[in-house]
Formats: sequence, structure tokens, C-alpha cells
Amino acid sequence: MNSEDIVNALAKTHLLTDLTSLIKPAVLERCFSDLKTSLTPEGRSRNKKSQVLVLLDYLSSLSGFLRSYVLSDASLLIQDDLIRSLLTTLTLVLFTHHKKALDAEVKNAIYQTRTDIFVLLTTLLRTNGPAFIVRITEAVAKHGNAFFDLMSECVALAGSHPSLYSTSLQFLSVLLAEEENHRLQESQTSTPLHLVLDGNLKLGNGLCKVILQSYEEKSLEDPLRQVCVNSLISLLAVSRSAQVYSLQVHFVDSCTEKLKYIHAQLNLESLRPGKSQKKKEESYLKQLKVTMHLLRNCLYKNEECKAGAQECQLSPVLHSLWPWLLMDDALMHGALQLLCVFTANFPAACSSLCWVNAGVMAIQSSQKSQTSSSLLHSILKIAAEPTSYTSHTQQELFGLLSNLSGTQDCKCIMQKNNFLQHFLCLSLPKGGNKSLSHLANLWLKFLWNLSLSNDGQLMIMKMKGSLEILLELTKYKQKVKFPMALLILHNICFNPANKPKILSNDNIVAVLCACLESDNLNFQRIGASALWALLHNYQKAKVTLKNPLLKGRIEEALYGMRKNETGLEKRHEVYHLKCLENLEQVLAN
Repeated sequence: MNSEDIVNALAKTHLLTDLTSLIKPAVLERCFSDLKTSLTPEGRSRNKKSQVLVLLDYLSSLSGFLRSYVLSDASLLIQDDLIRSLLTTLTLVLFTHHKKALDAEVKNAIYQTRTDIFVLLTTLLRTNGPAFIVRITEAVAKHGNAFFDLMSECVALAGSHPSLYSTSLQFLSVLLAEEENHRLQESQTSTPLHLVLDGNLKLGNGLCKVILQSYEEKSLEDPLRQVCVNSLISLLAVSRSAQVYSLQVHFVDSCTEKLKYIHAQLNLESLRPGKSQKKKEESYLKQLKVTMHLLRNCLYKNEECKAGAQECQLSPVLHSLWPWLLMDDALMHGALQLLCVFTANFPAACSSLCWVNAGVMAIQSSQKSQTSSSLLHSILKIAAEPTSYTSHTQQELFGLLSNLSGTQDCKCIMQKNNFLQHFLCLSLPKGGNKSLSHLANLWLKFLWNLSLSNDGQLMIMKMKGSLEILLELTKYKQKVKFPMALLILHNICFNPANKPKILSNDNIVAVLCACLESDNLNFQRIGASALWALLHNYQKAKVTLKNPLLKGRIEEALYGMRKNETGLEKRHEVYHLKCLENLEQVLAN
């Protein structure tokens, strides 16, 4: 009989429900209570102990059986009543309080049962996270303090019970990762687990303290260190209170110092020939990758931590490591991810990439300086030839450039280095029906970010041939909701200095006017907004745009919008109508 037949038979007979119903957490807790008291007669105590061991052994066996069952087909446990009953029972058993006065045999049985339950819960999340994550997080959130006590106890048992230490932290890592994925997919700002981690209880702070202490105690050779690192990485990514604690205990500083140490050691090892040197080098590069990941999650959406990293001169430190990063695509990807997080919505960090690296110290280069030794110069150099990197690394690279495009210092260096000229060298697929390449889409997203500022709009216009290539790119299919090339043309219409050049280009005017006839409301909105921007406070635009064909298109678009005027609730819909009404009014005068 194969495993599929067994699984089907179990589902039909509802045996799992019966097996789960046999677990009585209240009975287990009462037995623990009886074992704790000194008034319990010796004979009865032995009976209670025997009962406890049998119950714990049954729980371990059932957890292992359910794990095998889930691995055969995770969908079989999704029945609402069954999963609610099962998870309630398992979490109650996990959080059942026991005194340390219990003898070694009972405690070992408790630890083994917890290990098996953690393995089962982790398997449930890994095999079908969306189906189980809400139930599990609700159970954890309901017993917040008990969960913290449990995790603290498990982490403290690293030396005597490494399997419990490992499985508990693996469960925490997977739980946090799945819960964050669920939150993002459901567009939720807060969840029960977030409230436990960062609410009044601030369990994120306590968990970070416990795990960070364990991390610092583990040697590089300890196999449990990686498990600890993974849980710390997951916790820092989702809990602000954990980030705050890491800043308070100077973890950001120590990570930056670790990067400096790794750089010094890599330079020393490079001078020593032999196989042992190669192994040590690989070890340091592995440490470098982990340290950058930890630091990245410390800084994620946390301005205070970013300020701390800036004080530690993170940018110059990464710049000193640049030759080593160039040798490994995975390391470069990790460094770019760290820089993306560091510079996101933090102009001071963006400007720090323009500093000149002068050994240990870094000095801010003046605008008159002709030096080309800043970290930004190094980034622009690889961005000019991105095809030597994977698509994921290219994405991080242009994401970083998009962050930097909002800072004046960075834009000055980009302009002095003629970086935008590389956009004009893009190779485009032949035929308008073909989709744009991954690299072309990345360039368009970067230029769109650049076009959000007045000086960025001027930088784009100063490129000879930029308008022509943007017009050409509007003909290609793009896997995005909004046409990026058209949005860039839209944005540069808002700069008064650009208006004469745009209006003198019949092709651009024709494309913008044609948008009003599009079935796609996004295209219509972009075209109407761009035309209104050209006409605003610019009398000469009326001469170019005032013609019966455009007037007819505006009237037709207005008719379609006014038919549904009562249903215009979203801001962009109201803006769309306002653009069309202003166009009609200006051209009528």
C-alpha cells in the first residue's frame, strides 16, 4: 500500500481528528503540578511521572506522524476545524509551564516533545505557509509572554540540547518570514505578531537581546551559529524594537568594525601564498556576506540606525572592500542590497557615497574637486557595463541609482561623468511588438526617478537624442502598469525650460495628443496631464496645440469622464477630470 492510499484512508476515516482529540494539555499541566508538590505520596508521584512520560511520548510520536502526513500532501490538514484544534492543542502544550525542579528524565522528555512540535510547525509553514500562518501567529500572539519565556529557555539550552535550540530558532525564522510575506500580500500595516513584537510587550527587544547574546557567544566553527544568524536576520527585518535594541548595544558599530577587520584580514591573506590562504580567504568572504546581511536588516526602514551607520562611515568602509566585491557577484549583490537600504529615503547616506575614501578617514569632496575616487564613481563604473552581472544584481544596482537620483551631490557626479550617455547606447529589439529587455526597463525606472526633480528633467533633455529614444521606447511592450517612457516625457513637460524643445518636436506632441484617444485610462491621464503642463503659463503653447483635432479629442474624453462623474472617488480620477477641464478652458480662450 503506497503513501497516497494511506493518506486518503486517513482522510476518509477522520482518524487525525480522533488522534488529536486525545491530547489534553490541561491533564499534562495538572500532572506537572502534582509532580512539583512535595505533598504528593511517592507511589502516586511515580504514577504521575509515568503518566507524564507516556503523554509526552505520544505527543512526540503524533508530531512525527503528522509531519510525514503533511509532507505527503500539505493540503490535507487545511480543514478549518482540524487545523484550529491541532494548533490550539500544540501551542498549549508548548507553552505549558513546568518547574525546573522536575527530574532529568521528565525534562529530557519535555525537551524532545518540544523539538518534535517545533519541527512539525516549521514543516507546516514551509509546505503551505499561507494556509497555516494566520492560525499559528494568532496562537503565538495570544500567549506572547509564554512564547518569549519558551524561546529564552530554548536558546539557553544550546549546550545541553542543541536540537531544541536549532529547531526553535528555525521555527522563529520561518514564522517571521512567512508572516511578513502574508502581511505584504494582504497589504496590512499591522498584524497580531507585529503588535506582540513592537507593541506594549516589545518582545522583539527581548528576543533580540537573547538571540544576540547567543550569537556573540558562538564561535565561527560552531554549527549552531548559522541557525542563530538566520533567526537574528529574520527578527531584525520585521521588528523595530529589535532594531532599536541592536542600536542601543552598538551592534551597528560592531558590524561596521567587523567589516573593517575583514578588509584588513583579506589584504593580509592575499599576501600569503598557498591553499591555507585560500581557505581563510573564503572564510572571511563568507563572514563578509553575513555581516552585510545583518547590517542591512538593522538599517531597514530605521532612520536612527542609518544615522548610526553613517557616523561609523559605512560608505567609505564598503568602498575600501570594493576590489573584493568586484570578484564575486553574490558579494556585490549583497553590498548593493545594503546600500539600497542605507540610502532609501535618507539623503545624508546618499551624499556619503560622494565622499573621498582616504584610508581610515573619509572627507567630503567639494564641488570643485575633480577627483574620481568616491564610492559613487565606482558604482557608476559598473553601471556603465552592467551586462557582466546577473539580472538580480543589475536590479539592485539601478535601484541604488534611483535612490541616489534624488540627491544633488549624486546628480552632479552623474552629470560630470556623462553617465546618462550610456542610456543612448541601449540596444533595442527590432519590431515594435517585441518587449523591452530587462536592462532597458531598469534604465527607464532610473530615468523616471531622475525626472521627478527639475534638474533631473534638465539632465535628460541635455542628452542629444534622448527625446527620440524615449519616443521609440513608447512603442515597445512593458511589463508594468504605467508606461515608463511616456511617464518620463510627461515629467519633463513640467519644466519651463523644456517646453519650447518639446513643442517644437511634432512627434512628441502627436504622441501626447494620441493618448487622449487611448482605451487605457492611465494613458489618457498621462497625456492630459502633460498637455496641461505644457499650456500652463506658456502662451506659445496655445499656438501649437490649438487645433480642431485636439479640441475634439478633449471633448470626447471629457464626455466619457463626465458620464461617470458621480463615481470619481480616487484622487487620480478627479485629477484626470481636472486636467481635461483645464485643457478645454485654456484652448477655448
